Amino acid sequence: MGDLGIAKMIKEGVANTQIGTPHYMPPELWQNKKYTFTSDLWALGCLLYELMTYRHVHIFVLKL
Repeated sequence: MGDLGIAKMIKEGVANTQIGTPHYMPPELWQNKKYTFTSDLWALGCLLYELMTYRHVHIFVLKL
């Protein structure tokens, strides 16, 4: 995996940028809220789900 030149240092434990693959973006990004490292855990969970089911997580179905 690589950061493709878009990595940044997070100060004060939160960030508020919006970049990435929509299938792996956590709900707080869709709500334009700040996020922490838990966004990476969300993306990892989405990836594991996709590997096990061969389908994307449909976050639009979730209540945001």
